[in-house]
Amino acid sequence: MPIRAVTADVPSHDIEGDAHVSGHVRSIAVVGASVAGMHTVEQLRANGYDGKITLIGSEAHLPYDRPPLSKQVLVGTTPPEDVFLSTAGELHGLDVDVRLGVAASALASDHVVLEDGTVVPAERMVVATGVSPRQLPGQREAMGVFSLRTIEDAVRLRDRLERSRSLVVIGGGFIGGEVASAARMLDLDVTVLEVLDQPMRRVLGSTGGRLLADLYAVNGVCVRNRSSAVSVVPTASGARIVLGDGSELEADTVVVGVGSTPNTGWLPPGVRDAGGWLGCDDRGQITGLPFGYAVGDVASWPDRRTGERYRTEHWTSARSQAETVARDLTGVAQPEATLPDYFWTDQFGLKLQVIGRPEIADQCTVLSGGGPAVAGSVLGYFAANSLVAVALFGVPRYLARFTKLVAAAAGRSAALEAARESLQAPQTKGVIR
Repeated sequence: MPIRAVTADVPSHDIEGDAHVSGHVRSIAVVGASVAGMHTVEQLRANGYDGKITLIGSEAHLPYDRPPLSKQVLVGTTPPEDVFLSTAGELHGLDVDVRLGVAASALASDHVVLEDGTVVPAERMVVATGVSPRQLPGQREAMGVFSLRTIEDAVRLRDRLERSRSLVVIGGGFIGGEVASAARMLDLDVTVLEVLDQPMRRVLGSTGGRLLADLYAVNGVCVRNRSSAVSVVPTASGARIVLGDGSELEADTVVVGVGSTPNTGWLPPGVRDAGGWLGCDDRGQITGLPFGYAVGDVASWPDRRTGERYRTEHWTSARSQAETVARDLTGVAQPEATLPDYFWTDQFGLKLQVIGRPEIADQCTVLSGGGPAVAGSVLGYFAANSLVAVALFGVPRYLARFTKLVAAAAGRSAALEAARESLQAPQTKGVIR
């Protein structure tokens, strides 16, 4: 697929120009060849948009799926070439001008400037540039220390794990848990350092965090809670981690999963919040940037119930936001009802699925299970006696039922009764992922 350069001399305009959303848009630039960016392109064409679309990606690869990188790719069950979201031929069929291997560096109301100086004319921009992993002091100098974000990261880490006997994971979040799971499948000794008293407590609360801690323990993972890593130091065989309490820990391989920063430094400061994120309205339009939209990890959208903005770094949310933006840009009506947030993670042979937003709950109720076996547990999260989230531990057959309950903001008594009926109902073959 040719990467065509635009060399036209396009005049610069102030970002507060007279651009407006209504009317026919002749050109759209999607900045970020991520799942959010790729799905935006697909949905624009599906909704009948026939103008020029330019897809800009800082990586040299065609758009690819990231969730398998910390799961199937690490253990070798999925080759890296199988994670791509489209082929060159499919993008050509969508009539997309693709610019890969070059990042955006600036924008104005009618064009995007790339790092190589190329100017890409565009009347509307969709920002889908994602995030970069945070790094610890000394991380870049240590050969045995990894972050996991790109295909190259996954391949290098996979090769390293195959030659390792021990792994330390810094951070007990999604990436940390999935990497720990993959390493145990490869029979490594695994230690997870978690700054809180339980893994994934920020997302799942204390009850969910306890269940995950039990899952880690039964699978032979040592979790050191309330442990923060200050720096990493290279050693002859791997790396040494210096902890906040002054103690040290050595391992052949170290994976750092301590959060991320938004790839928005190329945008004007006035459109970024204090953390660098992009605040949007419920159509995805960026506050302070009338011709710009944001989707995926960098975007902060309003909660459908409270109106308060929040971010979610999940595959399903990225696709949902892309569909909303594409509808807005093409004038297609938005659906009357939207599904609640949904994400999943695969760890130690168990699929954890979360519907809604557990972090806004004021109480968590065990609807099923909850014991050391973990599998089969169902947690209900309530805010002001309304169901705002459900966590399913290894019971995907209940997903559709509980999605309806969360979408309806079921009351406590109604949710508990419906939960009891659902858990007693015969199993069905359908599984929603």
